[in-house]
Amino acid sequence: PDGGAGAQFRATHRLSSGGPIMAAVATRLNVMGSLGIVALVRDEAAPVAVSAVPGVTFHVTTLGDSQTGACSAASGSPLSSNCTTLRAAVIAANSNPGQDAIVFDVNGAITLSVPGQDDTAQAGDLDVTDALTIIGNGTASTIIQAGPSAGSGIDKVFSFNPMGLQPGFAVSISGLTIQFGTNTVTDPSTGGNEGGAFDFDASSVDGAGSLSVSTCNILQSSTLNGDGGGLALFDGGTVTITSSAISGNRVGMNGPDVFGGAYGFDGGGIFVNNPGVFPGSVTITGSVISNNSVVTPGQIPPLQLGGGIYSLMPGVSIHGSTV
Repeated sequence: PDGGAGAQFRATHRLSSGGPIMAAVATRLNVMGSLGIVALVRDEAAPVAVSAVPGVTFHVTTLGDSQTGACSAASGSPLSSNCTTLRAAVIAANSNPGQDAIVFDVNGAITLSVPGQDDTAQAGDLDVTDALTIIGNGTASTIIQAGPSAGSGIDKVFSFNPMGLQPGFAVSISGLTIQFGTNTVTDPSTGGNEGGAFDFDASSVDGAGSLSVSTCNILQSSTLNGDGGGLALFDGGTVTITSSAISGNRVGMNGPDVFGGAYGFDGGGIFVNNPGVFPGSVTITGSVISNNSVVTPGQIPPLQLGGGIYSLMPGVSIHGSTV
């Protein structure tokens, strides 16, 4: 927390050691979006690893989607809560400050069905406004889709820190298939037109956000008039994509971009925007980016670039992957 009178503090790491800590470094140790700590402790033969723990783990118990879903009061140690919908779990996590986790007690496809657009997850896509780890049961078992088929989605699937209005926070998703996102926003001045499956903003406030995508499929999503058919990344931050497939996504252009149509929209699979004043990096390892496109038949023929990846940021590294 940011301190100040009356500030509330909550433990996110637990360390039991037999002596004083001589040195420590923050590093990623598990699927949690927040960093863990590796410490050198006096009289300990080996370094002590301290993993981040969620404030509350929200368990999704059904495959439905509605505005009437609810979560039980968090209880137990560690704290957990049962939620009747994924949407309810996201809303509850947003309202609980600090890093939380969402897991799934059921397997199958969750199809978003609440139409509308907002930045609160009440309608349309699932807007995430605080640190969150989403842990699926594998790409064949946990499927989150914006509609029953490609092109039928009610919206994109997720928006992580919509418009970058919140200070940066950590996001981690693993073991998921995210598909059939359909971003139909056509006005580029709103910024809501970016990202077919999801968009991530490291924060226009401080650029300090991070995103980890591990063992995920991001499939058959699209924008009607925006960048990033699969995912769109903004304001720098640290992004890692590992052992994932980004396939069958496309960027459309149904009208002018913010430059009057001179440049078009880019990044059929992944779009990485210029981070501006913030540092940024994108590291892709052991992943497949295939069959994405930036040309949509029947639409205005623009100068569109990057069928697989289009980046305006130099800090993109690709290792052991197919593009």
